Amino acid sequence: MTLLHAAVLGAVQGAGELLPISSSAHLILVPWMMRWPDQGLAYDVALHWGTLLALAIVFWKDWLNLAKAGLRREDSQDRRLFDGIVLGTIPGVIAGLAAEKWVESLFRKPEPIAVCLIAFGILLAAADRLGRKEKGFADLGLKECALIGLAQALAIVPGVSRSGITLTAALFMGFKRVEAARFSFLLSVPIVLGAGILKFKDLTPGSLDSSFWTGIVCAAVTGVACIRFLLSYLQKSNLDLFAVYRVLFGGLALFLASAVPPVHPASKLGLSAPTRAPVSALSAEAARHREHVVALSSGIGERSAVTLKQLDRARDEVAARLKALGYDPVVEPYHGKFMGAIRNGTTFYNISVTTGPARPDEGLWVIGAHYDTAYGTPGADDNASGVAVLLELARALQASAPPRRVRLVAFSTEEPPAFGTQNMGSWHDAQSLKRKDEKVEGMISLEMLGYFDERPGSQIFFPFLKWFMPDRGDFLALVANPSSRAFLKKVSRPWRRAGGVRLVARTLPGIQALRLSDHANYWDAGFPALLLTDTANYRNPHYHERTDLPETLDYERLAAATRGLEAALRAPD
Repeated sequence: MTLLHAAVLGAVQGAGELLPISSSAHLILVPWMMRWPDQGLAYDVALHWGTLLALAIVFWKDWLNLAKAGLRREDSQDRRLFDGIVLGTIPGVIAGLAAEKWVESLFRKPEPIAVCLIAFGILLAAADRLGRKEKGFADLGLKECALIGLAQALAIVPGVSRSGITLTAALFMGFKRVEAARFSFLLSVPIVLGAGILKFKDLTPGSLDSSFWTGIVCAAVTGVACIRFLLSYLQKSNLDLFAVYRVLFGGLALFLASAVPPVHPASKLGLSAPTRAPVSALSAEAARHREHVVALSSGIGERSAVTLKQLDRARDEVAARLKALGYDPVVEPYHGKFMGAIRNGTTFYNISVTTGPARPDEGLWVIGAHYDTAYGTPGADDNASGVAVLLELARALQASAPPRRVRLVAFSTEEPPAFGTQNMGSWHDAQSLKRKDEKVEGMISLEMLGYFDERPGSQIFFPFLKWFMPDRGDFLALVANPSSRAFLKKVSRPWRRAGGVRLVARTLPGIQALRLSDHANYWDAGFPALLLTDTANYRNPHYHERTDLPETLDYERLAAATRGLEAALRAPD
């Protein structure tokens, strides 16, 4: 974790815990939206030490008086408040000990968190409007403290908000806003302290680094500011600001979560297989594409990181085919780390060739396709089709060199368990180019290019895109993030002039559903990058199945895709 990430998470914790907006929701959703690794529940709770420090700074006099009253036997308002806080803490302790693992497995996901943000935000606004706001600290009896404590127990669910739910309960019982907020802060101290102590044992000595302490300091500083802000704000204003924020932020999270694809939507279409041309009717160009696909998906079959011998056979096959075309391919090793059942340090290989003008100052185009498969699948479309286009593009560029530098690279380990980690072959390639300070003009990821279906309803998309895309699977999609828009135009315009397979080019936010291939690693390295795809599981019902076989693909359109890419590579700037 970088110091920037730690500082942001600390500030998020300080604000989210002490304002009625849910720290746990933000500690999960912010890294998810920013594509940061999940820091884990133990780190989230450790940041509560910063919150606890903020509460101690602001309320140390109150707690000193409460501690003194707790040690005395005489009846007083402070003694009753002390007893009430003890009683109100018990439900939260029970809930935390009994349901922590269940909550973490069930609710540490964007969708339920977003729903909780919205629902409890609306409830907070309702309590603020309906509550009489007449009672003060003198009216806090054991009954009221127990009920508010029961409400606090719900805060174990991310998105509820400890301060939000205790404020809601107190307002519904008729307490004034400022008094409700002060009691909420005081009630939170024992439960935050207990959680911090309980989870501190889960932190290893190595995790107590500068990032850890940066997070705690930022949480404390932000927390002090937020406590003072809220107590001042509630003297004059209602809680609508926080309720509206919760609804908007929860709505944004739901919107983004809806863009993450279900596991296999195309399989639900129930369509019969589309008609394919017989092998004997294929053009010579299409037949060459088919021969590459058959060699990988039928000749070798599964090529996953789990089946290392077959993956190495695929590496050798791709390298041999590039040599046969007249290239001297570079085989680039890298080592996997922490890939589950795969031995730590296992070596994998990217294969690359570079063609075009030998001028380092010339902008470099990177065209890449992964040659591995998901576990248990032959991978004709995913991704022998992409490798076939890569090889045929290499053939065309060897016959007539392009006017620009072009790097063709076959990646290993795109699929799980490497996917989304630094074990992806494309991550190593992108980082290598970045270290060399290469002038990368753009990268194109060839990801599943061979499955087409012209029938209406054969193409589906995640919710917010379906209104802007065709419903027939007769096209290839070319997707850019906003910073890759100029490169998208450089590729799409000459492609369309060349004719052939239909291209649907779109610039879209870099949300999770659009990061599901090798191009995302180039985005993260700061390079323009595009995803060229038949849309995978939004069209192809054989995605990650044993039925992903050569006979399911359209090789004439696959050949047309190669022609479109070649036209883009040869187009003048």
